[in-house]
Amino acid sequence: MTSCSDDEQSPKPTQQEDKYCLMFYGAGGDEAHDISFFKPVQYAAEVTGDNVALTYMIKYSSEGKNPNHVSYYIGEKGELVEDESFHTPDDFSIVDPKNLSDFIKRSCNKFPNRKYILIFLGHGSPFNFRYDLSDEAIAMTRSTLYDDNKMMSASAMAKGIADAGIHLDAMIANSCLQGSIEHIAEWEGLADYLLCSPFTIPDVAYDTSSIVRELENGSSVENALANAAEKAIHAWSVYQDKNNELPNYGTVVELVKINDLTPLWNVLAQTFQLMIDSMDNLNYTVDFPEFYGTALYQSYLRAYYEKLEINNKDFFENLRPENTLDLPDFIRYAYMYSGNARMAPLLSRLEDVLSDILVVHIQSNGKHDFIFNVMAGDTLFKGDHLSRYRTCRFDRLTGWASLNEVLESYH
Repeated sequence: MTSCSDDEQSPKPTQQEDKYCLMFYGAGGDEAHDISFFKPVQYAAEVTGDNVALTYMIKYSSEGKNPNHVSYYIGEKGELVEDESFHTPDDFSIVDPKNLSDFIKRSCNKFPNRKYILIFLGHGSPFNFRYDLSDEAIAMTRSTLYDDNKMMSASAMAKGIADAGIHLDAMIANSCLQGSIEHIAEWEGLADYLLCSPFTIPDVAYDTSSIVRELENGSSVENALANAAEKAIHAWSVYQDKNNELPNYGTVVELVKINDLTPLWNVLAQTFQLMIDSMDNLNYTVDFPEFYGTALYQSYLRAYYEKLEINNKDFFENLRPENTLDLPDFIRYAYMYSGNARMAPLLSRLEDVLSDILVVHIQSNGKHDFIFNVMAGDTLFKGDHLSRYRTCRFDRLTGWASLNEVLESYH
């Protein structure tokens, strides 16, 4: 037999490495944070090379050396250089969705045909009525970052990203308290991953220099961000040490897949409806703390208020967001307290979904009871709060407000 092939094998085509652009966008809010946000970007630019570049837009605070000045920087080939040709009007607002959209487009035009990661730097807060309902209902929010007294909501950030027309490989929240499930609902589909924390985080946040270095060396986005999350929580755990003289508080970090969360919304909606429909059913278990023959609403309420209450004796909860409870943990408690066997398969499905979408979830206390906080408690029933809450995307997807309304009627 003879072969039709040449004796010398053709060289195998080399796989082209992915190229990335990291887009940093934010506002310091005060002179100290003007600097503390700038320095990590500067250091990240120093390790950029052939595969990773970055852009950075910051509005300096009114307190700093450059009051209210807006700067646009380009980082590539190891250098961070300010674009002196970039100018903004005096009334430029960093929290305007259009300006975020324009920044993303500018970055993509500068570094086309890449994968894009948005890192927002600012001061965040949990979802609350004073700040983070629809922009039509209220003008201010401090959900993600703020520009003096003007705040950007999760929905406003979502609009800015969506209007840019660029799907992100990841979003990184270099901002406190960005793990509310309401935030995640607003950002679904805009990116593949979200690196965030439902708790307050230290100013040092994440090691973006190592993220750049790993991406330069061919790491996937998921691996680079998972490594950043694990290293961050190990460093942040300094504040978990009760034997030092530092302020003590718990920290949490998570990397979440957010491109398609349909299974999450479906299982939550079904769980809430099941609970609504079973309020007057009877408990047929004899497990603590309920007893045989009590109505299930009593068990649901007990679980609700236990998870809502901040444990002031546990320093881990010192900087936990108020007026929230951890949603997965509430469902777990409601199932065990009520003994409602119909909740068992729904809880199992929820845990399967969480296992799929949570690439990383680490708490400095070693537990897993603060994953996705959600607005809850008496504040929902003040004034027009409940009707306004129904405007948020999470409630439209799941009916959380309806469950709260029914629980309140039994309270």
